[in-house]
Amino acid sequence: MFLAEEINVRVKHKGMTSGEWKLSPVILLERELGVATDTGEVRVGNGTDKWSALPIIKGAKGDKGESVTVSKMSKDSRGNTIIKFSDGETVTIEKGDKGDSITVSSHKKDRQGNTVINFSDGSNVTVDKGDSIKVESTSTDSKGNTLVKFSDGSSATIAKGEKGDPLKFEDLTQEQINQIKAKDVDMSNYATKDDLAKVDVSSQLEGYAKKDHTHEIEDVDGLQTELDGKANKSDLSSIDMSGYAKATDLDKKANSTHTHEISDINGLQTKLDDKAERNHTHAQYLTVVDADKRYSKDNNSVQLKVMSEDEFNRLSVKNSNCFYLVV
Repeated sequence: MFLAEEINVRVKHKGMTSGEWKLSPVILLERELGVATDTGEVRVGNGTDKWSALPIIKGAKGDKGESVTVSKMSKDSRGNTIIKFSDGETVTIEKGDKGDSITVSSHKKDRQGNTVINFSDGSNVTVDKGDSIKVESTSTDSKGNTLVKFSDGSSATIAKGEKGDPLKFEDLTQEQINQIKAKDVDMSNYATKDDLAKVDVSSQLEGYAKKDHTHEIEDVDGLQTELDGKANKSDLSSIDMSGYAKATDLDKKANSTHTHEISDINGLQTKLDDKAERNHTHAQYLTVVDADKRYSKDNNSVQLKVMSEDEFNRLSVKNSNCFYLVV
């Protein structure tokens, strides 16, 4: 008689995203399962090939299911969004604690024909049994909520979470890290710093001038011809410049506009001393009649004539026996 013992066991299969599986060197053991966490693909190891080379376990494609539509949307007491589909299935999208606005990053069909909707926060929704429903568009309303419109005319609103923290390196998935590392980029055709340091370029530079260099006159096109048309210094020394004033000669000349003092004109002060002031008076004087009587020709006396200076200057002949009084 055998005693049966019941042991509760939970088996967890190895899982990575399909991108991580492609980069992974892991070889699954024979009959060991490997799951693609992003697409749900399951492959059985054979102990030889990598996961990406193994066939996908799938059954025969079923009949086309009925179109699935979004029949109702609501929120629970915790603020989570509940989407109810026409086939009775429901999906709960949890409200982020401190997330930015959630958007639909992509949507595609898996190998079973289901529609997989991926959101920007990393979550996804799989709509079963339908080929006809598609995501027509996504947009953001004035409150920052994400609006998803499906091909059947229905729509879903995904509430915006509170302001999130900046993305950190530890938040990246292994697939994103591998993309940053760019392991698949072929750099074999590029030179390194050490390669460039070993390159001798001196022979290629032989035909080029150095940074500090000079030129001869003949190196400059047309320069000698221009110089031939210029006067030499020796030519200037042979020109007779005696008829031209020098700058030092002009120092002894007066300006075109200038003034003089009385002393600058020879004899002017002596002439002025003999002249009466413009405004003057006479203490004694003779009338013309008295002067004619006293100095008449009959008496052989000097005759007196009173006139202005202009009249006196206009006399062509002046009588020596006449006394001219200029007033």
